[in-house]
Amino acid sequence: MQSSSPPVWLFVLLPIFFVGLWLGIIYLLRWFSGWGRLAESYQHDEEPSHIFRFESAYVGWVRFNGVLNLGITKSGLYLRPMFVFKLFHPGLLIPWQQLELDPRPRWFGMRRFRIKSHPKITLDLYPRGFQRVVGHVSEAPSN
Repeated sequence: MQSSSPPVWLFVLLPIFFVGLWLGIIYLLRWFSGWGRLAESYQHDEEPSHIFRFESAYVGWVRFNGVLNLGITKSGLYLRPMFVFKLFHPGLLIPWQQLELDPRPRWFGMRRFRIKSHPKITLDLYPRGFQRVVGHVSEAPSN
């Protein structure tokens, strides 16, 4: 009886296929979230000292579930996905003056921020992340 083993090219192409698929998905997340457009205005590569890890939020149409680093600085709100999603997603520092809170709560207690310079891109924070931001907004300069 002859054993049939998979062809060698399968072992070479399969990892290449999955890496390409992952890169494509990450790039699509950048596009659907609006992260690329935000990065044109607010790219910031230095991570702030005060940061909360494993946060969840919607950026645009994309849900970053437990993979978002959320930082609070005097000048604004810092966002950066964790290492697996960092590719195509540079850190963002959105100035407090550009964030406008929608007064109406959303589903499951989420709160929505509109970004004044990019009105079609929204940031929806879950209650825990929102409370952390509100707890540190006193650090932000008042207008």
